[in-house]
Amino acid sequence: MKIHKKWPNCQYFVPLGNKEWFTSCRIDNCTELDWWDEREIVLNLKKGKIAAKLGLLPCQHTSGRGLMDRSLTLWGSWGVESGGKKVYFAG
Repeated sequence: MKIHKKWPNCQYFVPLGNKEWFTSCRIDNCTELDWWDEREIVLNLKKGKIAAKLGLLPCQHTSGRGLMDRSLTLWGSWGVESGGKKVYFAG
């Protein structure tokens, strides 16, 4: 919520099943991705533009924070590719 308050136009990328939480918090600029889905993003900065490819990758983890919500949403790791370099974020 702090991110949304400071940057209301921020675009969120989330695994399947997680968009509902964002919409319930009145955050509508959210894109759900399935494993292996990718999106191209371009950031406009004062010094120019940065283009990147963001991809949701599989990981071995189950979602859930309570007793009755096991595996109701997708869990994933992230790959980011920009400027010929790649970064993997396991979460």
